[in-house]
Amino acid sequence: MLMPIIYYRLKNRRRFQLALSAVLCAAMAVSTGMYAYRVAVGYRRINSISQERFEINQINLSDIADYEAGNSIEIVLVGESGSAYCRDVYEDVSDLCSKYPLAVNYYDYTADPGSRQEADKMLDKYGIDSLPAFILMEPEEFQIIPSSPDMVQQLENHIISCADNNFYYTDF
Repeated sequence: MLMPIIYYRLKNRRRFQLALSAVLCAAMAVSTGMYAYRVAVGYRRINSISQERFEINQINLSDIADYEAGNSIEIVLVGESGSAYCRDVYEDVSDLCSKYPLAVNYYDYTADPGSRQEADKMLDKYGIDSLPAFILMEPEEFQIIPSSPDMVQQLENHIISCADNNFYYTDF
């Protein structure tokens, strides 16, 4: 629509070609600049995530109840500090936290013997019969990854599938 007006005003083919070239160059410059901006912003975000190391947070039973009551998205590793297998899984999850932008919470079942009955109720509620286990809390639902030799790999597969759907277990 703009071109007929320019052509009418200029009444010269050479001037029209110059004006058209100028308009096209300006449009290309704007679109290239927008693309370059998006690439730069995306690179900074990815780079800042990759530089940040996420840690495993120590939590207690009341934190788990808060996560359940709210609309938070959390990964909770339930384990026993005296178990060698639980310590191995903890180390594997720590490695996973350095590989992905991941926030994981750790609940030590044996940390507070006074709340053992409440802890047993929590394990029964989630259907956890052996430790370690992962509780994947999402708004209004949860998923359990029970104790198994490949439980950390199952967690990693779940994280990858969530990232493919633009859904992240992160703090931000």
